[in-house]
Amino acid sequence: MQKTKRSNTILKIWGGLAVIWLCMVFSAKAYTDQVVATIGPSAITLRDVRLHAFLTSLLHKEKPSPNQFFLHTRTAIKKYRTFLVQRAVILNYLQVSGISLSPKESRVQEVKKQVTARFASEKAMKGFLSTLGVDIEEVNRWILEKLQMEQFVDEQIGMRVQLSESEVRSHYDKKRESRYLGESWEKVRPVVRAELFRDRLKTELKKWLDTEITRVGVVFLPLRNGV
Repeated sequence: MQKTKRSNTILKIWGGLAVIWLCMVFSAKAYTDQVVATIGPSAITLRDVRLHAFLTSLLHKEKPSPNQFFLHTRTAIKKYRTFLVQRAVILNYLQVSGISLSPKESRVQEVKKQVTARFASEKAMKGFLSTLGVDIEEVNRWILEKLQMEQFVDEQIGMRVQLSESEVRSHYDKKRESRYLGESWEKVRPVVRAELFRDRLKTELKKWLDTEITRVGVVFLPLRNGV
């Protein structure tokens, strides 16, 4: 009799633990999937943001860690949410405009190798990703979209940047001592032009994004407590 009572007690305890575990799992899933921004009818979830941040960290040669996937600060989440929204806006524009961009296969493979290189092997990478609920197809899609965005910026936004020789020289004169350490114009001219072009490109991209974000109706949603 006592043995039966003890067994029932144990079953109740395990049953209670199982319920708690299931609640934690579904709670975590809902938490991970919370919508943090919308672009028209499309949504960006917290999981999307975390995956973007995690894969970006791999490209920066950081050692893979589950902690990179589960961002803990609102500042980090908001930072990568902004990056992801910008990418989504660009991809949406390409789709609506019927613009097809195909990054060079050599470049695609190069980035894939950069990501895989953070692991002992491709098998190890797939195993690690599976613990985060991420499959390799998501990674490949992320890489392709990243390169499409970069190609768009280089080709579509880059054509808006026009630099005259006098503008480049003026930039050099202003920063000759502070930035170029007194090096001669002839020696650093290509560097000066490249840096000024990059600065102007960022400015043009921001202008384009501000306009497009307003046009498509991006909405940044408040983050839930605990994020």
